[in-house]
Amino acid sequence: MHSESAATGTIYRARSPLRLSFAGGGTDVPPYPALRGGAVVSGTINRYAFASLLVRPGSSVRIESMDLGKSVEIYDERDLDFDGTVDLAKAVIRRMGGKAILGKRTFLLLHTEAPPGTGLGSSSAAVVAMLGAFSLWLDRPMEPKDIASLAWSIEREDLRIPGGYQDQSASVYGGFNFIEMDGSSVLVHPIRVSHDFVNELNYGLVLCYVGKGDRHSGIIQDQVDRVQSGVKEALDALDETKALAFQMRNAFTRGDLNAVGSLLDEAWNAKKRFAPGTSTPLLDRIYEGARSAGALGGKVTGAGGGGHMLFYCHPEHRWDLVRFLDSMNLQVVPFSFEPQGLQTWRVDSWELNKKSVTT
Repeated sequence: MHSESAATGTIYRARSPLRLSFAGGGTDVPPYPALRGGAVVSGTINRYAFASLLVRPGSSVRIESMDLGKSVEIYDERDLDFDGTVDLAKAVIRRMGGKAILGKRTFLLLHTEAPPGTGLGSSSAAVVAMLGAFSLWLDRPMEPKDIASLAWSIEREDLRIPGGYQDQSASVYGGFNFIEMDGSSVLVHPIRVSHDFVNELNYGLVLCYVGKGDRHSGIIQDQVDRVQSGVKEALDALDETKALAFQMRNAFTRGDLNAVGSLLDEAWNAKKRFAPGTSTPLLDRIYEGARSAGALGGKVTGAGGGGHMLFYCHPEHRWDLVRFLDSMNLQVVPFSFEPQGLQTWRVDSWELNKKSVTT
């Protein structure tokens, strides 16, 4: 064991935004896109995943997840085996060079402003941020679609994390997007909206944290199994959800906020038919109470079962809604929309905190 009191050099940083899904979530999860084509509407918010790289002479990689309080030292390729500790970072290192990266003394610091499993696409944003930082350091420019595709492969193929196609593209591109999936082909269409619409939408939306969902609860796998088995209820609900994504895109384009609220309500009712466990008695009570407090509609972000809930109301009812959520001991999460996607930059002559380079 030894400590290095300080280290200087060029820092390669990246940040990628988390996202809110407004409609179509679930239709991006295979095998549905290959069977019938998927479509989602999402927007990125000012909550981010950050990745920072410092490279010095040496031959190991130290990975620190500041928000999770986890760290690991990688000395050779055997240390890149997936064991449940910072596996996202290990998978990125494998894909971006593996042995070559281990030939440098590399510090990788990670920080995500929402934990995994809370329905905001944080795992995908973390992978996107890491890919951005590594591509900047390695001077290996990548097109946005290639970053999104590689991030998807890391999560879904390398790590076998169940999920869909929207999160990676949403984080890479940023802003409001209508994202279509046809099999593994992903098309991202920016939605043009006015500043007035964005401000009014932001004012009327209330996001709250209802408790961490169990990422391994099997909700997504239940949906996959039901689609593969041709369960009519699940397929009909996904078909309806896809149609609602097109309607939501049109509501955004028209600036029709009342339609946004009512479509959120329709989308949530359809989503509950995807698979058992999408909602819970607690989530149902929260939803009905929010509606009574003035919400036109709302939904659980992500697969369901927990995480965050998003509601839309006329701003005149915002504080009634907030008071209700407070009465349920729920944490209201302030946010604004982020028009930018993945961003990378360099910082020269930066000094690391002693704690960050303790080995």
